[in-house]
Amino acid sequence: KYGCVPVMELKNIKFSDIKNIVNILEEQGFENSCILSSQSFGFLNKVRDFNKYIHLTYYVNSLTDSELITKDPEE
Repeated sequence: KYGCVPVMELKNIKFSDIKNIVNILEEQGFENSCILSSQSFGFLNKVRDFNKYIHLTYYVNSLTDSELITKDPEE
């Protein structure tokens, strides 16, 4: 209705809570329209394990070429 995109930052949570967060997003129909952000690459990888369509952003202070990983979500 308003053209807004929900953005959530994953911070101060346990790995065991990630599946719960993904389930809530799916139940509410936000898995294709929200963005989850974190400074923890591990958290984002765990989200990706549960749902390959949720949009993710990774906050970093610096990044080298060898740290850049691109993967087709259809794989």
